[in-house]
Amino acid sequence: MSSTELLAQLPRSHLQCPSARRVDKNDHIGFEITYRFKGIIHKFLPDYLVRLTNGKTVILEVKVQDDQQQQTKREFLSEWVRAVNGHGSFGEWTADVSRPPPKSVLEIVAKQNAS
Repeated sequence: MSSTELLAQLPRSHLQCPSARRVDKNDHIGFEITYRFKGIIHKFLPDYLVRLTNGKTVILEVKVQDDQQQQTKREFLSEWVRAVNGHGSFGEWTADVSRPPPKSVLEIVAKQNAS
C-alpha cells in the first residue's frame, strides 16, 4: 500500500480527537518545506497540520515506507522546526510521522498534546 492509498483510507474524522483543536489537510494550504537531496533542491508538502489543545502545532506526515529521501526530508523539517521554535514568535511547533496502522495518528496527537 502506498502513502497515497493510506491517506485516502484515513478519514478526516479519524484524526479528530479531544487533543486536536483543528486538523487541516495540507493539500490546499500550500505549507511547504524546501530541502536538498543529492544536490537538487526539492519542496515537499507535509500531509497534515494539526493544532493541539495545548497550542502546539504538529506537522504530521503519513508514510508507508521509508527511504533516504524521506529521511532527508525529515532532517530538513526538524531543522525548520528548531528555527521556528527558536524564533519564538510563531508558537510551538513539532513534527512527527505516522506509519501503518493509522491508529498511530491518534497516539501521536495525544503524545504531542501531553508534552
